[in-house]
This record gives sequence, C-alpha cells and structure tokens, in this order.
Amino acid sequence: MVNLFKSKVCPQCGKKFDPVSASCPHCGCENVERNNREISFDKISPVGHIQEFFLALLQLVFMKIAMLGVQSLIVYVLYSKLGDQASVAAWVGENGGALNFWLSFGSDLVILAVAIAIINRKFPIILKSFKNPKFALGIPLGIAMLLITTFWSAFASQIMPGETNANAEGLMSILDYSPIGYALFAVILAPFVEEIMYRVGLFTFLKRIHPALAYVGVGIVFGMIHMHSLTDPVEWLYFPGYAFGGLALSFIYDKFGFGASFMAHLTNNGISVLLTLMSYFAGPKA
Repeated sequence: MVNLFKSKVCPQCGKKFDPVSASCPHCGCENVERNNREISFDKISPVGHIQEFFLALLQLVFMKIAMLGVQSLIVYVLYSKLGDQASVAAWVGENGGALNFWLSFGSDLVILAVAIAIINRKFPIILKSFKNPKFALGIPLGIAMLLITTFWSAFASQIMPGETNANAEGLMSILDYSPIGYALFAVILAPFVEEIMYRVGLFTFLKRIHPALAYVGVGIVFGMIHMHSLTDPVEWLYFPGYAFGGLALSFIYDKFGFGASFMAHLTNNGISVLLTLMSYFAGPKA
C-alpha cells in the first residue's frame, strides 16, 4: 500500500512531489502509481498533507483559541468600563448583533488570509476547479441538499416547538444589525472559508488515510462546529442536519471538485438567506 503522506521521488528528474499528484510538477512525468490506485484524487484539490493538516486545524483549534482570547478581552474591557455583571449583560444584549457580526466576519477574514498563506503557490489549484463546467452542478445539488436539511429542521421544530439552535440565533442577531453584512457573510465568505477548511483541508487529509474516515470525520466535525453547546439537547437535535450537510458537500467535492462544493454551499445558504430576508422585511416592524 502506498504511503500517501510520504513524498514520491520522480524517476525522471529525481525531485520529490506529492504522491497523489497526477504528474511531477517539476518535469511533468506521469505519476503511474497514482493512476493505478483505487482511491482517486482526480477531482479534488490536494495541496500537500502538511498544508491540509494545518488548514484543518486552523478553524478547529487555532481560531477557536484566538476567539476565546478576544472574547475574554472584550469582557474584561466591558467590566472595567461598566463595573458590574448586570451592566455588561445589558450592553451585550443591546449590541450583540454588532459584536457577533464583527467577530464572525473578522475571524473568517483572518482565517482566509492565513489559509491562503498556508496554501501559498498551490492556491491556483483550488481556483482552477471553477474552469471545469461541472462546477455548475453545485447549484441543483445545493438545492437538493437544502430541501433535505429543511425537512430535518422542520422535523426538529416539531419535537421542540419554539426552540432553535444557537448558530441560527447568532445569524439572526447579525441580520438585525446589518442585513447586507448578514448576506455577504452567510452566502459568500463563510461558505468559501468552510470549503477550504473542511473540504480542501480536513477531507483531503483524511482521505489519504481512508475515504470512509474522510466522509464520517468531516460529517461529524461539520455538524459539531455549528453547535455552541454539547450539553444542550436543542443543539443535538439540529446536529444531524448540519452533519448531513457536511457529508453532502464532501461528496460533491469528492466527485466534482472545489468549485462544485462551493457553489452547492453558496446555493444552499443563498436560498436560505433570501427566504429569511423576505420574511424579515415582510414582518411587522417594531
């Protein structure tokens, strides 16, 4: 069995390259072993196992720690200015939407910048997937994904009427603060960042071990990153919908490439955002 974490030495030029590459990037010599393997990386965007590993950790670990630090700093500043817990809670209640927006938007921009730095010269590999006309398949696949996840959300709302998960509540607070910012974040920035982190990073890295591990691992992780508490039953009730989304997007990425999975993610979120905005502006004004 070929070790997909160990660089291959090109028989023609003698230089090392990623064993999942179709050919040596230095001289163009065909990677015969890759073409004879059952596990295919033809449609996805491998950028190197070290880069994939750090992409996977970037949002899961590093940014979570950074966000905790920023949030702790904000709480410290608020306490020093306002003096007591009740005043801090009241300030957060009034400005929670703005806080959520700038923390979410800002952290994703930082993640994207660091991700591009990690991928470095291989970033065009990701963008190249948009040249494949099949990236447009992400649109109908995104619609199909949305129908299934919407069905699950409707089912969950019947089990616990009036309850919703914290991820949705956070997005609604951003909507109250800035509808345009809400749309840009939920439809474009977040899907692009998440596809790089969880498809190019985590999925591709785990697929080097085994495809089944990649699908199951990304499905579980994608579901859990949309949870804000592991002890709240409401969060677990909505977990299967997010986990299915992670599985579906991984399948689309695996079969049709990054461009298709991004378009599916964009379509799924875009339709949801459009319906939410229509309901928001059609509703009674305070």
